[in-house]
Amino acid sequence: MPKQNKRIAANSLISVSSHYLRKTEARELLKGRFDFNAPGLRFYGTVISTNPGANDKVICEVRLDECPDHTFTLFGSSLKFEGPRVVPTVVTTTTAVEEEEEEEDLQVSEEEEEDDIRPVNQDDWIMGDVTMDSRLTSGKDYHSNKATFNLSNKLTASPADYFLYFLPVEFISDVVIHNINQHALSIMNTWISVTFVEYLTWIALLMNMTVMHHVDKRAYWHMGSSHLMPNINFTEYMEYDRFFAILRVHVFEVPSGAQQLLDPLYQIRRFLDAFNKTLAKALTPGRYLCVDESMNQWLGSGMPNLKKVPRKPHPIGQEFKTLADHDTYCIVQLDTVSDPAKKKYDDVDRNLIATLKRLCEPWFFSGRTIIGDSWFGSPEMTCVLLDHGLHSIMQVAKRMYWPRGMPRNDIIQCLRTERGSYVAMSKSDHNGHNIFACAFKDKKAKVLVSSCSTSMPSNVPHTYKGSNGQSVTMTRPQVFHDYESHKSSVDANNNRRDNMISFHDIMKTYRWEVRFLSFVFGIAEANAFSCFKIWGCNRDGLVHSDFKSRLAHSLLVKVKSMKHTVQVTEAEPMHTRSSYAEGSHAYVALGSMLKRKRQTCKFCEQRGFKPERVSKRCACNDKAMCSKCHIYHFAEDLNKKRHT
Repeated sequence: MPKQNKRIAANSLISVSSHYLRKTEARELLKGRFDFNAPGLRFYGTVISTNPGANDKVICEVRLDECPDHTFTLFGSSLKFEGPRVVPTVVTTTTAVEEEEEEEDLQVSEEEEEDDIRPVNQDDWIMGDVTMDSRLTSGKDYHSNKATFNLSNKLTASPADYFLYFLPVEFISDVVIHNINQHALSIMNTWISVTFVEYLTWIALLMNMTVMHHVDKRAYWHMGSSHLMPNINFTEYMEYDRFFAILRVHVFEVPSGAQQLLDPLYQIRRFLDAFNKTLAKALTPGRYLCVDESMNQWLGSGMPNLKKVPRKPHPIGQEFKTLADHDTYCIVQLDTVSDPAKKKYDDVDRNLIATLKRLCEPWFFSGRTIIGDSWFGSPEMTCVLLDHGLHSIMQVAKRMYWPRGMPRNDIIQCLRTERGSYVAMSKSDHNGHNIFACAFKDKKAKVLVSSCSTSMPSNVPHTYKGSNGQSVTMTRPQVFHDYESHKSSVDANNNRRDNMISFHDIMKTYRWEVRFLSFVFGIAEANAFSCFKIWGCNRDGLVHSDFKSRLAHSLLVKVKSMKHTVQVTEAEPMHTRSSYAEGSHAYVALGSMLKRKRQTCKFCEQRGFKPERVSKRCACNDKAMCSKCHIYHFAEDLNKKRHT
């Protein structure tokens, strides 16, 4: 936290960043009027009183102009001095906002289980082995479904082409960059608009940071006091201030308090839809698709759908239900969790069924097989997927009760005591489709419900260590072999994204929207590696660290080539008072070297502030000017020249 301005006292005008108000009641009082996650958002007010606090800190009682009927207790070091209070402001009463019940930020995942676990008796299950795989009699050759990467020049394309092919480049160019510039101009008059090539350059530098991780970010620009500097000097591509300015003002949508009140996830809604469409077009998946969860880890505040899933390696963050292709380990669809907005199929299906239908919708009636764990598995889910032309193999678990539609007799009780025993029961659903449940006793008993495969022993042996430490070989039912072989596709992609330095380790931020952006970049990078390892050039023996290095270099090469081949107006470096217009607004001494002058600031008097005695002026005139007035003078002149 910065040092407190010594001029902050009672009756002084101040401003405070929305970051310091997040844990106060101001967030609830101003709900619907302001988006507290908007970068650069500040509130103005007046200091009522100051009191000494612990550790030599000063505690201030502050009244904000937006909440004149409430006072807030803040540290003086969190306030920015705006000037002395000359004319008392007229306090107008506003209609009180009714307080809503505060929902818990951390929602335990078990809340969604209630609808799925009910005691239901079913008598139409028949005990017996399933010997015929329904996929072989469906009229579709499911063996022909092989993953295909749809990039036209994939055999010769660079890693940068693979990476950008998984990003919604058109949406970024047409919508995101436009909204960034619009919002940045609303909070700073000196903002220079970001171009598409500059945005790609920003991504390229972020990618290089993940390869060459350095604690001191200034070292990338060969600045600071570090003895070890990277080989690449980022100054050749982008100025230090410009790089972090883009990160600071990055938004997906122009911040709006009204939109946030209607849809807390409005910032990422359209971007996520565009990202899902891009993923579906980029890769045609193989015959097995795996559904599971991915966590966008986050320990900050302000995330609308923050969840706590204790069983995950990163238990706190933003959870997404994800669908991955088994052939490539690429994530091909994502869906938000704990989303208050109504989405497709929510009106006709339960939560989990509607979620899985949204994830699988691009591949309805393709005959592919969906693999899922016990969070998704139930006879009802299996029947719904069959109605949409998809097979499934899913684990089911007995918590308090079995999921709705399971056999009346506990299928696990039918197993023998020895390891390797199994039992199967089958039935026909309301449309005449055959489904079956199979229980198998390995180290512990498991149950699968499936609409394909068989319960006959697999040709692939399964080995485990016995009680005496020796290896024991046994056979599993074919349906268990299919499930165990394809259940970890999402986990493989998550590990490729999280087990190395990734974008979320580089893009340090207080805003969850930027954290989501790093999550998307990480998925695109992991998908690019998975596909490049199969179809890319010089892919033999390629490991992930080598690919990241090649990707970082190829992104810089691509950005350079785009600057030379496309007519692009380069973004000007950020204007400073000393560099603008060849020093016409430099902050220079009022007198000469031999005779020093001190005069009162003439511009403070015009603005209604108590004038300061200063010894400097602007180079464009001979009137005394304090540093604060010089900033306003420079910004006004720059804004006039930009609009002429």
